[in-house]
Amino acid sequence: MPKLPIVSGAEAVKALQRLGFFVDRQRGSHVVLKKVTPQGERGCVIPMHREVALGTLRSALTRLGGFEGVECAIPCKSRISRSRSSLQNSLGRSVLSR
Repeated sequence: MPKLPIVSGAEAVKALQRLGFFVDRQRGSHVVLKKVTPQGERGCVIPMHREVALGTLRSALTRLGGFEGVECAIPCKSRISRSRSSLQNSLGRSVLSR
C-alpha cells in the first residue's frame, strides 16, 4: 500500500467527490459518501476532523475498493512527524507520560 498523506476530513471528502462520490448525508461530524457503480452502490463514512487518522483513511479507502485513482485525488503534503512534542501540543496535555 502506498503511504497516505495526512489530510483533513474536508480534503478527503473533496478528493472522493473528484472521484465521483457524492455526499449522501451528514450526522454530526461524520459524512456519508456514496457512488453508484455497475457492481452496486459503494459508500464510506469520513469524519470531518482537522486530521483524519491514517488507519481511518486507509480503512475507508480499502472499503471503497482499493486505491485506484486515489493517490492523484488526495493532495499530497509533506508528512507530519507525530513526535512526542507534537502530540503533547495537539492535545494540550502530556498523555505520553502516563
